[in-house]
Amino acid sequence: MATSTVRRPEPAPVLAPPAGSGDKPTAIPRTHRNELPLFLPQAFASVTLSIDALPKLFSANEKVTVLRADDNVHFLDDDRYATREEIPIADLLANLDIDADQQARRMYYRTAVPPELARRLEAEPLIRSVGNSYSGGDGTLSPLARLWSSSSGSVTPLHYDKCHGLLIQLHGHKRFIIFPRTDARNCYLHNGITGPTHASRARGTDRAFMDLAESSEAATTLLDAYPKFADTTPWVVTLAPGDAVYTPPGFLHEVTSITASVSVTVPWDMTPAELDDRPAFMAF
Repeated sequence: MATSTVRRPEPAPVLAPPAGSGDKPTAIPRTHRNELPLFLPQAFASVTLSIDALPKLFSANEKVTVLRADDNVHFLDDDRYATREEIPIADLLANLDIDADQQARRMYYRTAVPPELARRLEAEPLIRSVGNSYSGGDGTLSPLARLWSSSSGSVTPLHYDKCHGLLIQLHGHKRFIIFPRTDARNCYLHNGITGPTHASRARGTDRAFMDLAESSEAATTLLDAYPKFADTTPWVVTLAPGDAVYTPPGFLHEVTSITASVSVTVPWDMTPAELDDRPAFMAF
């Protein structure tokens, strides 16, 4: 392969928790809300799940609809890139106990947060704070909160959300690469014809930025195809069970399940003032 001649960015720095943030968080600080991503290490250590505890969240005879990626790696909830398949819950749980190298067919599953898990989350001060942020919020877990399970090696491609988001890691490990809104013009968003406007055409940004220090083939491939990534300034953070990350609206992020993973996402709406101040690319 020919050597890339485009300018190479610096490797993505690790997203670190704010200084003096050792206490359990009770709210998203003003310094970060709608402004910066926030890493919250072990903020939900009391809500983690072992592999043995997962079956208790589901009915034993239940069938579930999972998402299958057409390329077996990149999961985007869009018929152009993925299909749905109904499987027994036992097959989903078995898939969560398989290493990445042994994955023949990866899957992603999304569902409402089971009531018992919701009650455990609602005991956390940060969830009660966020629970007052959504429309009609009363301090309880948002009805839009979702439980996600994913096979080892699954990737949610680079995209942004139009709402605030808190992801809580309950089982396994996930890695985020997060780009600020100011980088959106260099992240090759779809035009609505080739794909959804909130998602990027690029694949492999996580691996490319992780490997930049070694001048890897992944970095060269990304920068040859999408050279404007050389002018981006992302962060990277790896989540262990009990960790959480806050992502502001419009911040693009790619998410990799390093191992089989179970997470909860808690979204809440932008305020009218935040909506008035959002950049043009978020209007589409």
